[in-house]
Amino acid sequence: MGTAYYMQPSFSGGEFDPKVMGRIDSERYASGLKQCENFYIHKFGSVSNRTGFLFLDNAKYSDKRCRLVPFVYSSDQSYVLEFGDQYIRFWNSDGTRVLDSNDEPLEVVTPYTVNHLRKLRFAQSADKVFIACENVKPMVLSRDSLTSWSIADFAYKRGPFSSQNLDETKTVTPSGTSGEITLTANFDLFSADHVGSLWRIDQNMPGGTVAINTSAVGTSSTLTCGAGDTWRFVTHGADWVGTACVERSYNGGATWMQLRSYEHKANESNWNVYAEEPEQCLLRINVKALSSGTIEANLSVDPFVNTGFVTIKAYTDARTVTADVDTEKPLGDTSATDMWWEAAWSKVQGYPAAVSFYEDRLTFAGTKGSPRGVWMSKAGDYNNFGTSSPTSEDDDSIQIVLTSRKMSIIHSLISLRQSLMAFSEDGVNTISYADSALTPSSVTQRAESYFGAKEIEPLTVGAQVIYVQEVGGAVRDIGYDYVQDAYSGDEISLFASHLVNRHVPVEMAYQQEPDSIVWFIRDDGVLLSCTYMREQKMVAWAKHTTQGKFESVCVIPYGNNARVWCAVKRTVNGADNRSIERMTLRLPTEDPADQTYLDAAYAYDDETATDTLTIPHLAGNTVRVILDGNLMPDKEVASDGTLTLERAGNKILVGLGYESKLETVNIETQGFVRQGVMQGHKLQIAEVILRLLHTRGGKVGSDEEHLDEWQRRTRLDFLGNAMELYTGDVHLVGNFTKEEGGNMMIVQDVPMPFTLLAIMMGVKVSDG
Repeated sequence: MGTAYYMQPSFSGGEFDPKVMGRIDSERYASGLKQCENFYIHKFGSVSNRTGFLFLDNAKYSDKRCRLVPFVYSSDQSYVLEFGDQYIRFWNSDGTRVLDSNDEPLEVVTPYTVNHLRKLRFAQSADKVFIACENVKPMVLSRDSLTSWSIADFAYKRGPFSSQNLDETKTVTPSGTSGEITLTANFDLFSADHVGSLWRIDQNMPGGTVAINTSAVGTSSTLTCGAGDTWRFVTHGADWVGTACVERSYNGGATWMQLRSYEHKANESNWNVYAEEPEQCLLRINVKALSSGTIEANLSVDPFVNTGFVTIKAYTDARTVTADVDTEKPLGDTSATDMWWEAAWSKVQGYPAAVSFYEDRLTFAGTKGSPRGVWMSKAGDYNNFGTSSPTSEDDDSIQIVLTSRKMSIIHSLISLRQSLMAFSEDGVNTISYADSALTPSSVTQRAESYFGAKEIEPLTVGAQVIYVQEVGGAVRDIGYDYVQDAYSGDEISLFASHLVNRHVPVEMAYQQEPDSIVWFIRDDGVLLSCTYMREQKMVAWAKHTTQGKFESVCVIPYGNNARVWCAVKRTVNGADNRSIERMTLRLPTEDPADQTYLDAAYAYDDETATDTLTIPHLAGNTVRVILDGNLMPDKEVASDGTLTLERAGNKILVGLGYESKLETVNIETQGFVRQGVMQGHKLQIAEVILRLLHTRGGKVGSDEEHLDEWQRRTRLDFLGNAMELYTGDVHLVGNFTKEEGGNMMIVQDVPMPFTLLAIMMGVKVSDG
């Protein structure tokens, strides 16, 4: 039989699961790969070996993993935060550390242990990052200046609270109305874990009146007016000339503001006025001016419910605690009351696991006591979780409980479009609103998907959210579908299930430019890439290995590019070590001396040539060396970190090597053979044409046992010059074996760039 000519112009299918190898009917099959290791797919469909990782410095601890978290204030102000065992360190976007006044790495102490790191959730607003972690009190990380950072407890007020006590026989009694008080319950209510928690205490107040009778300026005593209640001001006397005011205080009398001013002249009618207060406050009469006569005035309020707040500061026993009263919202009196609310967040009820911003409200979700609970702050007032009484206001805080089949905790929140998406192992819910604005009365909820989500922070890619499925480790997307008028999505790892099923992703980060890649850290330390462009129906997976294990990944902008950072576990002098490394850029240059295709790499670039390097982070390792663009023999770094080269050089790159492998799927050109398909036939590759871009090195063959270099040095290449990178078509007629499938393998085993634009093959087909 003759020769069939086959071309694969794109590799946008990425690496396929072996179970997919029979799906020649799929439109993705023709662009797929059997193997794609340390190669990745460009958004145009071409494929390149990955660049290397430049060593920046060691992490704080060599025996404990850390997590890298992006902090992006603007495109030209970004940082990487190194979260570790009870610390945060800070990295500038150029790869240098943020240092303190002693030129030591700037560090802040945190309550987060290694086991907390992957459970941390973040919501950033300008220079502040709000941090949630299940069973740890919410915290706020602040960038105080370019070189100063601090962390503190999130100071929230007025709530949130769990359900109101509805048992009239269960009461609490305060010993005072302000300052430090004792709070006594008539049943076993308190525990030591309530220390630090906020409580709301309501008390029925009888109303009252304050009066003033004076011939001089001055103020009356104060009285409390409840939220939504009415006060009345009445003056008496015919001969007084002056001005009297009604004043209000929202902070317990520390400061006062004038509500109304009432002037009176001799023999004029007196004042009899009333008004309603929107919030609970203190009121008083202030005679600001009195030129003659005596003024008599009364200020009265109707009976109301006084709402006060206390924070428990010390535990005595199950019925007695010490508490501090809120200075702005004091208690009404010392009578017993059954109207009390326990804090929704505490060591008893748990702390929220998730945080996000939604419609200018800081939103938390998911506690031990209320796994499906969602709490939103007042609009524009992120620390305030208060509500108005007796009627609610549109900007009041919002509290809802999401419906579900089981009480699985909400571990992540993502704001997308006009909805807030809540992720749990039970599925995905959305929170939205029915009217033109989000208010307590307009909030709605809806179950969108019952594909549960693992406790791995999802991320947003355009109008889609990417998350890891609870069962099986599959990776899914979800977004709004205008046709269905609902949120829907797909299993984007379906054709590459083998990459995520046995070892599941534990972290992910999105690199928008240059190729729209989602990077995943797998639980076995393998790095995965998924080139994802939903609008182009492009999902292309690949895996990436190194001499060590990838443990964390994040992406921040730097210049015109998005840069990938990783925390990596490596071996130094036979012992574990953790390093912070940054993936280098693929440079559009033909000078091989400018390329970095080594891991844990160290680069020397100086006018003064040297033949000795000090690289302690590679001590005890065998490294690859590129000297002035030429690949030198591998060398072992001494235990003290010194490396001596054969000759001196001005531009030296040293690091750990890695091998990149690419294997094509079984060839299929339908209609060429009588049986209609080429599957199952013995194929002999007669000719191969590789279309390359900026490439040097690499081997080509039918399998790993039959590989030949496609590029040879010419006589001119041995005159001391490095071989330039090649762009163009390469014609190969090699010793390709006859086998079923007609697969071809490409291996790049030298630390140089390799970009494949297309493969053309001439294939001879036989029946035996």
